[in-house]
Amino acid sequence: MLKRIKVGSDLNKKESLLDAFVKTYLQTLEPISSKRLKELANLKISCATIRNYFQILSKEGMLHQAHSSGARLPTFKAFENYWQKSLRFEVLKVNEKRL
Repeated sequence: MLKRIKVGSDLNKKESLLDAFVKTYLQTLEPISSKRLKELANLKISCATIRNYFQILSKEGMLHQAHSSGARLPTFKAFENYWQKSLRFEVLKVNEKRL
C-alpha cells in the first residue's frame, strides 16, 4: 500500500504539486496522471487544475510527457529541485589537532 502524501500549506500550489508529484513517482516508479496524483497524494484540487499545473511544469522543464494523452514523468531538473529542498547539509566540526 502506498503512503499518502499531504501537500504542505506553506508552499505555493505549484511547488507543492511538484513535490507531491516527485514523491508519488518515487513510490510508484511509474508515469503519473492527474487522476492518479490526486488519488495517491490526497490532493484537494480538481484533476483539471492539476493538468494546468502539469502544463506549466512541463514548459518549465520539470515534467516530461511522452504522448499527448499520456501520463508524465519527472525530469532531472525536477529531481534536482526536489533533492535541493529535501536535503539538509550541516557543517562538520573537525578537531584540527587530531588531523
